Amino acid sequence: MFGPQTQECTKVNVFFPPQQFVSEVTGKNWTAWFASIFEINAGVAGMEEKFLHEGEIDVFDNIRSKLYRESWFAGRILAKNIYTKQCVPEQNIDGKDIQVVSRNSLGRSIAPRLLLNGNDTCFMFSLSHVADRVMVVVPASRVAGIGCDLVYQGTITPGIVKTFFHDAEINDLGSDISSDAHRDTLWAVKEAAYKSCNEGESFQPRQWLAQKMEGNRFFCRHCDLNRQLSAEVETFILDDYIAAVAKKSSWYDDKQKPPFYFDGGSEAR
Repeated sequence: MFGPQTQECTKVNVFFPPQQFVSEVTGKNWTAWFASIFEINAGVAGMEEKFLHEGEIDVFDNIRSKLYRESWFAGRILAKNIYTKQCVPEQNIDGKDIQVVSRNSLGRSIAPRLLLNGNDTCFMFSLSHVADRVMVVVPASRVAGIGCDLVYQGTITPGIVKTFFHDAEINDLGSDISSDAHRDTLWAVKEAAYKSCNEGESFQPRQWLAQKMEGNRFFCRHCDLNRQLSAEVETFILDDYIAAVAKKSSWYDDKQKPPFYFDGGSEAR
């Protein structure tokens, strides 16, 4: 099999909204929570001021797309739930006391930070939302970086592959380019790796090169070797989605080539 397989999960309750259950998946060194955007929003509809920090409300109010606004809101709700349950279960904390920051002062995407009453909690997590699902991933221990991505199966077309994938990846796919699962998996791997290494730049798919390892594992690196950015990635299937979880890695020194060094040098083509 190319990579991801259907993942078993358990149902766990969250703190707010009450009686809301999400799917929990445990990997080798991480845990992921997966929930319906619509179910979360149904429990907190019209209660943005109760569950969002004032800084988040400003962002929320400026999101024009109704679907994106709902998915953005649900992602914050889930991330705050996980932090509350994992780190401060005995404290009486409202959602509005917690702020998820995912952009820097220049408006560029960054690895998310979670602030409690204005103070950085150092809580490490990654967040992904797409279609009607949202996922939050937390590493089991402190790592250099964590990233995740969700792709609804059938989203990545052959045209997207030819436009946004590196030539080496297209050659590596071969006849598998006709498989939805293979295309969707590689995209999820690339974006999860990017998130785990995010330094305030936009996602440029051609700059991230993914190659399959064993089972459901992948290696993904930035094509500019001088950047020294790479990640080890695990993939799995949950419902109709392919999910990827990436852990930033250090994989070579100045005298060594990285594993799975693609022919064609360090330039994206």
